Amino acid sequence: MRNKLIYIATILLLASCDERDFYIPTTGDGQIIERPGQAIASVTSTTVENAQVFFYASGKPSINTTTGIPVNIEAGTYQVVIVTDNENIEIEGTTAALPATEDGETIQAPAFYAGVGNMVVKEGEVTKLSIPVHPMTREVRFQFSIRGISSDEIQGIEVLLYGILARCDLSEGFTESSTPRSATPLYYIRTTPEQKEDNYYTEMRLLGIDTTQKQEVTIHITGTNGSMYTFTEDVSSSLTGFNQGYADIALVMQTEIVLDLNEITGSIKPWIPGNEDDIPME
Repeated sequence: MRNKLIYIATILLLASCDERDFYIPTTGDGQIIERPGQAIASVTSTTVENAQVFFYASGKPSINTTTGIPVNIEAGTYQVVIVTDNENIEIEGTTAALPATEDGETIQAPAFYAGVGNMVVKEGEVTKLSIPVHPMTREVRFQFSIRGISSDEIQGIEVLLYGILARCDLSEGFTESSTPRSATPLYYIRTTPEQKEDNYYTEMRLLGIDTTQKQEVTIHITGTNGSMYTFTEDVSSSLTGFNQGYADIALVMQTEIVLDLNEITGSIKPWIPGNEDDIPME
């Protein structure tokens, strides 16, 4: 009986050894890793958790995981991209892109952070990399009042800003984009302002402005009687330094629109930095 137990134990031991000898590590999508190592990417900040991590290497499929989570990965050199709060953004390499219609209308960019680094993964070793992340969007706040028509006579208002970016390079940070603009539409964003007392307010969060295009603000006003008014102004000169500014500080634009039977007038005032939710109209 004792010999039989020893025999069974030996068979089980050999079986376990065979299982180890023939174990083949794979990636999450089932691809075989020929020279396995392990990578762990994190953010150089204790306040950022569960950010998305993308590993890119020439000739290899990209790997997507979460910060702090070990991932089996083939030995080699990788470009590592970490992005937080990237809802509605397509990440491909170091390029972040917002969805856009054929005529160029895009959406509000989320308030996301990103960082890019490089990692060398060695076979049979655990490699760790911590990357600082930085804000990748900046907020624009429009404030305006309307004279010549009462709020009761207004059915709807739209604010559009033309000449913005719908894609950016995360490795550059929040800086002037070098992305070529050939054969692409003029991107713009549309918002509906909120009324507070006698003023109107709206906010737009942008990847940046396209310095190869003209920036223009258009405000459409629809009256309850079916009348339509459009106020348009070139704001390119006011936005020349937008991409080089502090991404975490909003900019505020103010204007007063005057409506009468013959014309629509107004004057965009210079941009000012804004840290408060509401900066009163002068």
